[in-house]
Amino acid sequence: MIMLRQANNTYIQYAHLVIGTLAIVAVILSTNLSSLDYNQKRLIEITLIIATLLSSTFLPHRIIENKIRLIQPYLVLLFLGITSSLIAISPKHALIELITFLGLSITIIQLSPVWKIKPFYILIISALFISIVITEVVFFTTYLAYSISGNNFSIHEFFPAFANVRFFNQYQIWTMPYLTFILLHKHTFVKQHHGLLWSIGAAWWLIFFSTGSRGATVSELSALIISWYFFRNHIKSFILITVKLGLVGFITYYLLFNLLPYFLDHDPSALFKSLELRNTTSDRIFLWTKASQFIYQRPLLGIGPMHYALSTTPNMGTLNTITHPHNSLLQWGTEWGLPSLTAVLILMTNGFKKWFKKFNSLSLRNVDKNHSHLIMATTISVISAMIYSLFSGVIVMPASQLTALLPISLMFSLYQSGTTQPLIKPGYLYSAFIVLIAILYFYLLIPDVITILFNDNDIVEIYPHHPRFWLDGNIIIESPNNK
Repeated sequence: MIMLRQANNTYIQYAHLVIGTLAIVAVILSTNLSSLDYNQKRLIEITLIIATLLSSTFLPHRIIENKIRLIQPYLVLLFLGITSSLIAISPKHALIELITFLGLSITIIQLSPVWKIKPFYILIISALFISIVITEVVFFTTYLAYSISGNNFSIHEFFPAFANVRFFNQYQIWTMPYLTFILLHKHTFVKQHHGLLWSIGAAWWLIFFSTGSRGATVSELSALIISWYFFRNHIKSFILITVKLGLVGFITYYLLFNLLPYFLDHDPSALFKSLELRNTTSDRIFLWTKASQFIYQRPLLGIGPMHYALSTTPNMGTLNTITHPHNSLLQWGTEWGLPSLTAVLILMTNGFKKWFKKFNSLSLRNVDKNHSHLIMATTISVISAMIYSLFSGVIVMPASQLTALLPISLMFSLYQSGTTQPLIKPGYLYSAFIVLIAILYFYLLIPDVITILFNDNDIVEIYPHHPRFWLDGNIIIESPNNK
């Protein structure tokens, strides 16, 4: 009986490790391969979601603490989302969005146990560094080409794996604090390669500043301040290393993008213009005002998931064709309705209350330094991404959604560490529901997938595209007047 139980546990561990490895591969492919376009990254995400949904029908999982308090607002969200989708102008698009978020949430639950498997940490840290080093090599190679040629570049050309530099920001914001965590780790490898790891970390911050994202900068600073409030003296060394990395990164950025071009007789202002730094927020104000108007018109159930992307005519102005409001709360309130947004806020508030009740300046006194630094890094990662989602499409783009799976599932795992919750098998009702959801997801997507996979026309990812679920993200509904 004991041997059978051990065999079952080994099988479950291997199964979760496979899911975790698939998630890592999905993140690496979607953030580093320039040969993959936006739609292909979405296909990778769809594949992972369907695989995880189906695996959740037979893999046992641990009971979540206070499950009832968590499941009630979650079921309210699901009910409101289904209702909003069915009455939307395009139920197909609304249901695709609904199932995507449902699939991502289940994937997070399915991934959380894999963090208890020690080899996974080695795998994820190796993958993180491979991803970062590849990005840095491409970035500095592009910069070298500028330095030699003297030609101007668009900042988008520094990040060929992303259709827009802001998509890179949405990915990078999740990763920033983990570099500090690695530098603080008491491991022989870190001590032996301290200089190299510092160089990689500083270069990552240089790239951070080169993108000129004010929202990302505000988000990172805000997350550090919020984390300091709860962790106090325990986070001092973490913040100190982060500030040092940021300072070295900013100084190096200034040298490379201002002083060096001057000495090379290049025009520094030309390169700064290529960075496309925005000096106004008029576009955000327009998008947020538009979202507020939608909320005023449809406060209860919203206009339908994904329906901010709805266009009644293909010939609208540029700002009108932008497919999301660049603000997660306004997006949710607009598309899902205010009751649904309230349920989301309740889930988030309760979650962070429990997190900081378990991890705070008092409780971290008796926690191993490596473990406490991991808690801090994860806290900063999730909070900074949440804040950045108020300025950018963090909850929209496939690379960001895939990357989010890892720190959020780690947060679940860290919170449940030290508990001995029993494993339970999925019930028949749950399994039947998930199988039906997976089949519906496949049915709704297969026409688009076939078009993408077998279309002979190459997609050129240029700035005028307005991505949402797919690269051309507008939901085009012909107005009766145009027929």
